[in-house]
Amino acid sequence: MLSIGKLVAGAEQYYLSTVASGLEEYYTGAGEARGHWLGSAASELELSGEVGADALAAVLRGVSPLDGTSLSGRSVPPEKRVAGFDVTLSAPKSVSLLYALGPDAVSKAVRQAHDDAVSDAISYLEAHVATARRGAGGKRSTGTSGLLAAGFCHRTSRAGDP
Repeated sequence: MLSIGKLVAGAEQYYLSTVASGLEEYYTGAGEARGHWLGSAASELELSGEVGADALAAVLRGVSPLDGTSLSGRSVPPEKRVAGFDVTLSAPKSVSLLYALGPDAVSKAVRQAHDDAVSDAISYLEAHVATARRGAGGKRSTGTSGLLAAGFCHRTSRAGDP
């Protein structure tokens, strides 16, 4: 299932606060795995591997984490820009249960299928959805060089379900 919501600058704290601060927290279930950079625009910004707090904050402010220049090439007042979108890809509960309760081989296969599906979804969004709006009221659409995404894989839902 796919759900989408708008993000505002400062939203990175919600995502980063759920991440485990060490292996102990992760393995005891006190925190989620660190996020990883996804999308073809990540390489343009020299972002790879784990999502860092400073880089995520910069991107949500609309500036390059490399040098602080505007990602859009222009200055947009914070109250008039959308920092990003929270695109949540959720497996059905039956798939989650299969992952959680299945034998190791099944769990690994389910996780790989989910990771592949996320990658395919990002590729699809880049090919069919990634555009920028310009001009008064955003009436003019222009292409982009792709998407930049901070991917976080959660073990539980916001309701605490596996």
